[in-house]
Amino acid sequence: MDPTGRAPAATDLNETEKELRVASDNFLTRIERLHALEEQKRELPAAEMADMAHEVEALTREILEWAGRQTDLAEEAAALDHGDARPIAIIPHARSA
Repeated sequence: MDPTGRAPAATDLNETEKELRVASDNFLTRIERLHALEEQKRELPAAEMADMAHEVEALTREILEWAGRQTDLAEEAAALDHGDARPIAIIPHARSA
């Protein structure tokens, strides 16, 4: 199962592209959150940063899972591509699709 808790990706290119967009969006959201947490953590004295350091570590693990999911989906899309695959940036967001 992927980090979203859903079953493996569909075998249709359009569905795979949509899942790739969701994975990319989730990845970027977590990267932004990680950046914010790390900036906050840098402002804390060493005695107070342990809890935030654990949160940063947990989020980093999630990010690695999403990176792996993107790799799997990219490979799937490449295998299904017959010259009509689209870049992630132009695939509509799931909420606007």
